[in-house]
Formats: sequence, C-alpha cells, structure tokens
Amino acid sequence: MHIAVFGPGYFGGKEYTNYEHVAAVLNTVTDMLDISSVRTGGGKGVEQLALKWAAINNTEAHVTPPNMKGDKDNAFIVRNREIIDATDVVVLLWDAMDDKYAKMLKECAQRKQLVIMFGVE
Repeated sequence: MHIAVFGPGYFGGKEYTNYEHVAAVLNTVTDMLDISSVRTGGGKGVEQLALKWAAINNTEAHVTPPNMKGDKDNAFIVRNREIIDATDVVVLLWDAMDDKYAKMLKECAQRKQLVIMFGVE
C-alpha cells in the first residue's frame, strides 16, 4: 500500500524533531498494512522524519512539492490533494491545532479514503 504522511503545518510543527515517535507510528502502521511507499510534501518536521524512516527501512519514498507558480495561493491544498489521490492510506500525525487538516479530513471522508490519525506530543 502507498501511504501519505502529513504532520502539523503550523510553525512549531515544522520544527518537530521526535524521530522516535514518527518511527513508532510508521512501524505501527506497517504492522497493520503492507507499506510499499511513503509520499509526503517534503516539508520540515514530520514529513522529513517520515522520509528518514523510509530510507532506513528501504521503503520507496516520493516527495510532491507544492507548485507555487502554477497554483499560487492554493498550492498547498492542490499538492495535498495530489498526494492523497496517489495513495491508499493517509497517516496524519496531528495535534488538532492546524485547522487546514480538519478540511482535509472532511475531503478524505467524502472520498472514503482511509485515514489513520496519531497525536504528536
């Protein structure tokens, strides 16, 4: 299965450095699903830690950066949709503070996309 990994997008979330927590989350997901690839937006924090996990675990990794020129103000929304469309499962490490993910969760529900949520400390 191809998984998308997202983490908090607010300023503090971009400084998230707890690799052990992200690795534990992805190992838990691996125990439930056969992960063949990880896809992120390449952002700092959780997304970089997920890419590190993929490299350590010999799991294919893809980065889909936002198209700031083409999509302008909607670049991150469009990029997140592209990532979700290219994956089977969304793994969200979330503290419920970043309201953009609430909208993304609603869209995932409408698409019947499986979302597995974990907290960040």
